Amino acid sequence: MKSWLEGEKVTLSCTSPGRCRGITPNITWKGNIQNFETKKHVINHENGTKTHFSNITFTARREQNNSILSCTVQLEGGLTTVQKITMKVEYPPRPPKIKCSINRKASDVWSRKNCTIDANNTIYPPEGARLSLTCTANSVPKSSIVWKSSNKQKTSIDKDKLTLDNVSHANDGLFICQATNIHGTSNKSVTIKIAYPPRAPDIKCSLSNKDSNVLSSKDCAMDANNTIYLPEGSTLSLSCSADSVPESSMVWKSFIKTKTFFNMAKLNFANLSHANEGLYTCQATNAHGTSNTSVTIKIMLPSSSSSSSLFSAAAIYGGCLVVLLLVVGVLLLVLYKKRQMIQKTEDLRQAPVSVADPIYGNSEMFATGSNENRHKNQQPPPEVVSDLCNKEMHYMSVHFSKSKPKVNKNEEEVVYAAVRCKQ
Repeated sequence: MKSWLEGEKVTLSCTSPGRCRGITPNITWKGNIQNFETKKHVINHENGTKTHFSNITFTARREQNNSILSCTVQLEGGLTTVQKITMKVEYPPRPPKIKCSINRKASDVWSRKNCTIDANNTIYPPEGARLSLTCTANSVPKSSIVWKSSNKQKTSIDKDKLTLDNVSHANDGLFICQATNIHGTSNKSVTIKIAYPPRAPDIKCSLSNKDSNVLSSKDCAMDANNTIYLPEGSTLSLSCSADSVPESSMVWKSFIKTKTFFNMAKLNFANLSHANEGLYTCQATNAHGTSNTSVTIKIMLPSSSSSSSLFSAAAIYGGCLVVLLLVVGVLLLVLYKKRQMIQKTEDLRQAPVSVADPIYGNSEMFATGSNENRHKNQQPPPEVVSDLCNKEMHYMSVHFSKSKPKVNKNEEEVVYAAVRCKQ
């Protein structure tokens, strides 16, 4: 039988068997049709007989494909005949349907895991799994299926089934199923995001002091041991985030006195005190695992901080004062030594001289004989003295204030003699 295309207007006719004389048969239609219209017609023949038939008009729909349409002719006396047909309605493919399955290998045994496609047409297969996608499309005639990838990935396709082995982040992307028959084409896409457990959560802190209500992260930092040192009375906010697919739920845990849970990604403290000191743990969880990061809060007392500062300042100033006193002491000692030297020089210059104006001369100038006689007889001979007195005396003064002559301890002692001339 001829098939119809969806949306096409169809008219069928049902005729009563034979020719009737003086009777009118009842013709009815039955089937999966709506909004139809029927008309009865009669053909009169020359011999006085009549042929009765009925036409039905309707619009072909896909739901009618392979359904039964029947025509029933009921004659007088209970005689009934029925004629049936199977309707054929063709239509282009409707949007395909995609189903997924996940298999994971553990100890050489493959196990099937649940696979769902969310409202955003996204699948989250775990790393290392085998992902299979099956695409079907409702159409008459049957459609051919083609899979396409947004990043041209290498895939294994068996008719309408797409398989990805050992999935990784390289498989992230858009996959499109395309269904085509002689009447048209239809597409359906699905996004694959490789799922992984949360990485170590990242904790950030913001702080405001007593004089400001504005939270700032620049004055709040953790040391290498994930410890935060905070002034008493300040306001603290701890936020926690973790990289994961799908997104993780965040929970804060406190181990102060009793174990406490806070189902939130941000933890706030007002007017911090020593009661808030302790360990706080951020826990990130998704369907594939859990990860934790902890932070320790320690409160600093303002008084302790001030005393420490004052002690440090006093130590610095005290050290500077000691150095200054040492420098002054050295300078005073050098000045004292210098003044002593100057005083000795002045004393030598101002030594008293006898009124007889003695003339000094080395006794060696007048001595004769051996060295031993020189020391025994320190006075010059009378004739020399007489000769010196009769002559005009000349003398000179020699100063050695700026140079200090070297003295040899082995030299003989110098002896001077005073010469007085009497008139």
